[in-house]
Parts: sequence; structure tokens; C-alpha cells
Amino acid sequence: MSRAKREKTEVTSCFAKKLTECLRTRPLLNQKEIAKEIGISPSQLFDYANDNVTPTIDALYKICEYFDVSADYMLTGVKPENREIAKYTGLSDSAIEVLHQVHESKNIYHKQWLPIINRLLITKGFWNNIMTYLDRAYRIRKGINKTIDDEQINNAVMIVKLNNTAGYTHDVLFDGKLAADVHIQMAADDTRTLYNTIIDELVGGETDGER
Repeated sequence: MSRAKREKTEVTSCFAKKLTECLRTRPLLNQKEIAKEIGISPSQLFDYANDNVTPTIDALYKICEYFDVSADYMLTGVKPENREIAKYTGLSDSAIEVLHQVHESKNIYHKQWLPIINRLLITKGFWNNIMTYLDRAYRIRKGINKTIDDEQINNAVMIVKLNNTAGYTHDVLFDGKLAADVHIQMAADDTRTLYNTIIDELVGGETDGER
């Protein structure tokens, strides 16, 4: 008997994605073995992981118990403790966890990252210039599969800089993937300059404080 198709939703897709991620945490077991340990059939586990079938409440409970995760996390992709942060900032659960790990780390080098991350996020140049380049690059490059070598990109960037177009009018100079790669390179150059400026300011501040 053929199975009736059901509409995939953001919630079911999220569950399938998170279940697939959970399965990867058990590399020594195959899906048949994992399904047996959970208490569901292998075909059910396969269908859930591929977003073919919506799990029953009983199956959802068993899966969450087995992988030691909350149903909230499996259905939304965000841990309960990160929900308000995700809602307020739009950051993914993974991004929030990375920042939290840096904050809680005992590694002295990780502690030094925090002021750099803070300065980077509040610097207007980061959003106004770098994100503009990357957004344009994404929109230009989407759907384009064309290989451009580094020399072409570097030459194009030189033309951009010499003509003082700085990412706003130079789309007309190049077409397709080359235009996108120019934007990416310009973003990388601006990012490098911004990082150096922030680090110089932070190091200078520490030096002044020691005097």
C-alpha cells in the first residue's frame, strides 16, 4: 500500500535535521541497531530522519529520551535555555553555543576573543561594508557555476580599487561569478583591515592602562 504524502513543514524539517544530527553521534551503531535501542522500527527511524512521516508523541518521547535532548530542541532547533536569545538576536542555537563556550572557556586565549568579538559586532563598518559585499556576492553568484582563477579575481579587485568604485558601482565592470568573487575578496580585504584596527586599539588600550 502506498503511503499518502503529507506536507512538510518547518517543524517537521527541523525534527528530521536534528534527528539526523543525533544519529551521527552514534557512529558505531547502524540505524537498525539504534532503532531497536530506541524502541521503534528501522523503517520508522528512516522515515522520521528523511521527513517522510511525522513521529507520534510516543516515538518523539522515546527518541528524546534515547538521545538525551528535549522535545523543544528537536522541534525548534533551539535549546530551551537559548530560546529567548535566539528570538531576540536571530542567532542559531549553534552560534549561541559557540559564543557561550568562548565565554565560559578557561583558555586565556579564548577570553581574549570576547573584546574582539564585541568590537567587531558594534563596528558600523562591519555591517555597512562587509555585509554589503557578501550580500551582493551571494545574489550575483547564486545559480552561477563558473570557475574563475585567483589571478582574475585579484586583477578585478585592483581595477575596482583604482577606479575607486568600492563595491557600489563595479558590478557593471564584470559579469557573473567574477563580479561575485570581487565582492568576496573586497569583503575579505575590509575584514582584515577592520580586524587589524580593532586589535591595534585593544592592544593600545592595554598598553595605556599599564602606564
